[in-house]
Amino acid sequence: MSYANTLFMVCAFFILSNAQAQAQGKAIEETFADRKGSLEIGSNDESISCSFKIGSSPGKAVISFKDAPKLSLNFKVASPEIKIDMANSKKKESARIENFQLDNQYIAISGLRQGWNIEVYARPNLERYPKTMKLELIKKWTEIQGASDHFLNFELRLDSAGFELWIDGRYCGRNDGPRPISLNVELGKGGALSALVAQDKKRSENYLPLDVSFIGTAKLNNAKLPYKPGSIEIEGIPMIVSADKAADLGEVRHVPKWSVQEEEDAYLARAPLDGMPETFHYSVPANQYAYAHVLCTVDDDPQKYPEFTARISRFVAYRGVSSDAIMDSSIKLPRFGEKLPPGVKMLGEISYEREGKNIKSPLYLVSLPLKTGSITDMVFQPHASPMLKKEPYLDFEIIGRKRACHQFGNHAPYPDNNIKISVKILGLTLERSPVEMELRREQLGNIFHNDEKPGIGVELRAQRKCGCSLEWNILDYDGKNVGSGSKEFSLDTGAKEKFRIPMEKLEPGWYAISVKLSEGKKLLIEIPAAAAILGKDTRKAGAESPYASRTASVMQPPTPEINAILMQKAGIRGITPMVKELQVGEEVYSKWNIHGFQIPWGILFRDMKDPAGGKTEEEKRSRIAVAEIEIEKRIRDYLAKYPSAKAALIFHESGGGPFPPELFDGEAPKQSAEDIKKDQANFLKGVLVAKIYREKFPQIRLIVGNCGPSLGMIAGMMRMKFPKEYIDALGEESLGQNKMPETPTYEYGNGAAINAWYMKQLALKMGYGELPLDACSEWRGRLTTDLGDRTKAEWDMRDLLIAYAYGYKIIRTPDITDQASMYYDTEYGSQGALRRYPLLYPKPSYVATSTMTKVLDCVQYVRKVPLESNTVYVLEFKRYGKEYVYAFWLPRSAAELSFEFGKDTDLVHVGMLGKESVLKTKGGKITLLASSGPSYLISTEAVKRVSRVKEIPDSVPSYFVANAMDKASDWQILPRDEKLTGKRSPTNYYGVKGGDFELSEVKDPEKGKCLKLELKSPADDPAACVGSIKLNTSVEIPGKPNTIALMVKGNSSWSRVTFEFEDAEGEIYRSTGVDWPANLSVNFDGWHLLRFPINDAAKWPHHIYPNWISSYWSRSGKAGNKKVDYPIKLVGISVKMPRKVFVLTEFKDLKEPELCFRDFGAYDDSEQK
Repeated sequence: MSYANTLFMVCAFFILSNAQAQAQGKAIEETFADRKGSLEIGSNDESISCSFKIGSSPGKAVISFKDAPKLSLNFKVASPEIKIDMANSKKKESARIENFQLDNQYIAISGLRQGWNIEVYARPNLERYPKTMKLELIKKWTEIQGASDHFLNFELRLDSAGFELWIDGRYCGRNDGPRPISLNVELGKGGALSALVAQDKKRSENYLPLDVSFIGTAKLNNAKLPYKPGSIEIEGIPMIVSADKAADLGEVRHVPKWSVQEEEDAYLARAPLDGMPETFHYSVPANQYAYAHVLCTVDDDPQKYPEFTARISRFVAYRGVSSDAIMDSSIKLPRFGEKLPPGVKMLGEISYEREGKNIKSPLYLVSLPLKTGSITDMVFQPHASPMLKKEPYLDFEIIGRKRACHQFGNHAPYPDNNIKISVKILGLTLERSPVEMELRREQLGNIFHNDEKPGIGVELRAQRKCGCSLEWNILDYDGKNVGSGSKEFSLDTGAKEKFRIPMEKLEPGWYAISVKLSEGKKLLIEIPAAAAILGKDTRKAGAESPYASRTASVMQPPTPEINAILMQKAGIRGITPMVKELQVGEEVYSKWNIHGFQIPWGILFRDMKDPAGGKTEEEKRSRIAVAEIEIEKRIRDYLAKYPSAKAALIFHESGGGPFPPELFDGEAPKQSAEDIKKDQANFLKGVLVAKIYREKFPQIRLIVGNCGPSLGMIAGMMRMKFPKEYIDALGEESLGQNKMPETPTYEYGNGAAINAWYMKQLALKMGYGELPLDACSEWRGRLTTDLGDRTKAEWDMRDLLIAYAYGYKIIRTPDITDQASMYYDTEYGSQGALRRYPLLYPKPSYVATSTMTKVLDCVQYVRKVPLESNTVYVLEFKRYGKEYVYAFWLPRSAAELSFEFGKDTDLVHVGMLGKESVLKTKGGKITLLASSGPSYLISTEAVKRVSRVKEIPDSVPSYFVANAMDKASDWQILPRDEKLTGKRSPTNYYGVKGGDFELSEVKDPEKGKCLKLELKSPADDPAACVGSIKLNTSVEIPGKPNTIALMVKGNSSWSRVTFEFEDAEGEIYRSTGVDWPANLSVNFDGWHLLRFPINDAAKWPHHIYPNWISSYWSRSGKAGNKKVDYPIKLVGISVKMPRKVFVLTEFKDLKEPELCFRDFGAYDDSEQK
């Protein structure tokens, strides 16, 4: 829906509400002319409710108690001012701030708690809207019902411990204490009191009905349904049925106000009383809700989708909540005659009038399980939220279909505004679990080492009498069940039971844990957790350790002790605290063997006049002189706090620049005056600070660059002759994201080994010679949201090993924890080794980090062991001066490696997650399995030779084979592409040109007949060569496949394969986009499966942002609708084969320029679980 349509909906809603209120107000004034009302509360009364508008003057509701002071809730209309920057950001205009008065916007309610208000917005809370929508709403401000005319529904729900306050159908906190005995309402001028009612109907202990009419705007005219509207029971479930004001989920939209610069997401920082008609949003008491029961119907419009998502979370003030703490349960509803899915009951039909026609639709009762077990921290340990601050409550809402993740990893689960939803909701009830279940950790994050006995406590608290069963399952990293059990409980109301799940018999490693609570066959709560068993801490390194990390910057563990314990157990010794509360110095952190390691750049110029500024020469000199004194003081202060810091950053996120053409022997790029000025300012600051370090702190190692991939920044400084004597290392902070660590393809922010290679080449090209490289305090960003926890752990460790191979002094491990705000869903936030605070559950990456820091404790990097295969990586280290450690891995799949020592020797094999095996060679040799997760071999002898001896087959899904690729006559080689001239580029250092290839039939010992494609172009040109083969007759694929597949016998060349297909409209699609995760790269030997997604329905782990997939396919051919129309036909295959193969730190000649192919086809895995 466009902004204009959304705005029309907003304004229409409020204008309608205003008219209804005015009509209602007349009757109200006649009944309560004195604007006062009082009610004595009886001993059997369960709730007290009233409806009123406060008019232009303040009002109040006074609650009296028998033996306690009165509680006065005060109501007044608020008309705040808002500031809007009217500058056009696209035109880079300077800020132009204008103030707007938001008359009569909301009702402020104070008195329940000291120091804050409940804000009930009649006119929308503009802080939740982007600038365009703000301005349009302001234009129509007076057309929207004002707060003084808004009829507030005010309810006290009484219980033995006090009362809950509900406003307009939303929970707004509680008051613990004695039972109220009376309520008095007193309104000022223009106020009107409608009703003041006591009810003695007992509320359900198990269910929480929510009144849809407070949110719904869809009137189902002359609706006829099997149930009478109002408070009734349906299938034993209490529910408030509303047909006059049903909730139309077609009106639920995402309001896009998001700022990564401000680390703020207004949409996920909403309050349910923000007056946003685009949301179907409630606040409810914090409970472990087991189910949402939804009474709903489905439009007959075939252009709309009958589906919705029930969401429970707790939104975070200002910053928004992470998707890791948003629990969604989705359902697709059937139309008439379609099969009912689990959890859906057909209750008959509903008929109503629409545009003069009688419409009949199915009436469903949908029971969706809610995943509150995954947010027990929000239930029992609430954080700061938009409405009730730190008081316990949860946000519950219903949206339509969720959109695919946004570019740059923004996985925030917003509604998809492009999908029209056909569901209307008439009733909604949440079902509480009769028993609360909470896991009680015995160690932070369930992380155990040394003599700590692994186990997890479970506490059950009965809300009513209940017989229930507890079941637990423990899975290892490979999904194998290594521990399970169950226990029955019979609990009386208020009873507590504690139980311990033992884990002492488990080996070191990472474990996924599921704890379920059921009543009979009915699942109540499932809590997913994780644990790490790390074994004995045998590390010897202290402050000299290269392993360092940083704390999270948003909603991080709040105390130095928590962060230090987590780092200590992982073997991380260097810390960069990111927030003031954690800046306590080594005096505190050294208790856990944690130390400073690197002096940040940002602290040196914070709150200081820019030394590169000044209008006159005298002012410039003065600023520099002041800066020199202050910078030296700040460095001394930092070293006083962190005396172990041994390095400092020169620049950090200080700018960028284009890829340096000097790397291709080109001329320096022309710069704008603005860019020249920025470079000059950076140069001045960099030299100023470096000179201070050299003269006053010569022991500090200077790391220059630290700006993403750093190439542009460093090139700019080197062009200005930045003094070489001020450079101890070139620094980078490139993210990596979903780029495979060993890929030879460079893109911005590369984060792969090729970036380090380019940095070293740049130093050589610019005349600085061989310069070391290093990492800054912010480094890789391998994200759980992009990669999943398994691939993240593997790539994290491979990044660290590559850093060793390049001689880094700082081995920058993953962030300690994930960010807990919306920042989690950016390209930075889910890179932590532990999940959000306060859960702190370990990811596999945490255990892998702990394993590496222990196995590679006090090591010296020796060499990259030479191999015949270009995609087997073996690094040799010397440990404690007496033994060798070999870290080895593959970029994908698995293979057996032979290690030859020349004589028999005792060995210890350590898996990526710490599992140890004592081994011994036979005849001086041993064969070990290598995979994409690094593992380690410890020996007293140096290895003589390592070779790849056997491939482990991939798990290949069943797919439709369009062509077996066993007959060369089915194919033709296309003429060499003369448009490819060998031009060099960042993605192809040696350039790309059209090549001469030969296609032939061969008999493979494993696959039988297959096709071989061999490069025949002369080998004296290092440029990669492209060749294409095409089916003589394209083959149609049945159904709607989402993945193209091909079996390839590789040559470890990192060749790039491209697929080509034709859709039903004759459009030609080729998979030519940049393949960050290397799905199409031949980074293997032997037979393996290459595959690539056609669309975002593909479920296999391709690690591509869903909304990017379409851009990976280039389109050509006949004019069409620019989208894939089925059926499709497979057309052909292209290969870009390099002559020079990148192998971690160097390029090597390709020895076997040939690939073999089998079984070209496609499949659909969208229904896979």
